[in-house]
Amino acid sequence: MLLGMVMAGIVVSMGMSWKVPFMLAAALNILLVPLFLLTVKEVKMGFAEPELRKLYESGLEYRYRINLREFKEALLTTPTLIFIYLQGVPGKFPWGGIPYWTPTYFQKQWGLDTATATVIVFTAGLGMMVGYFIAGLLTDKLLRKGYVNARLVVPFIGILIGTATTIALLSYPYPYGDSSLKVLAQ
Repeated sequence: MLLGMVMAGIVVSMGMSWKVPFMLAAALNILLVPLFLLTVKEVKMGFAEPELRKLYESGLEYRYRINLREFKEALLTTPTLIFIYLQGVPGKFPWGGIPYWTPTYFQKQWGLDTATATVIVFTAGLGMMVGYFIAGLLTDKLLRKGYVNARLVVPFIGILIGTATTIALLSYPYPYGDSSLKVLAQ
């Protein structure tokens, strides 16, 4: 996605369609999927849970898979599952669309050219990727130390930081049309 955004910014600034770079970036998967299948070892289901890790370490394998009837029963008897689906599905639409509309926002609101606006979004995307990785490591470390709420607290802090960053970015008094490095680095 990030590669498609950068290529789209470059291609649009040259007067070409923004759709082609996303297709080219997706086409890379034709090469990467076989490489991924050959080189990456699949994570064992439940291995992060201490009880299941002990099962795997003893030479056994966890093979349980939930069926549709059990899923329906769990959904009807577990309010938190209902909440997760009710907030998660509609949340995919804005969060999926934000990366695609943000360069346009920067162009209209701040007067930036397509390439500069795309580079800003690309940089933010890289920051999010690094943040997810660090948050995952931090969560795992806290869980190993016995902090059982790590999977709740670390993402919540990440959401607060992301919200504050977004509000600061949207309210920043950016000088319209100035894409100099000095202004962008402030």
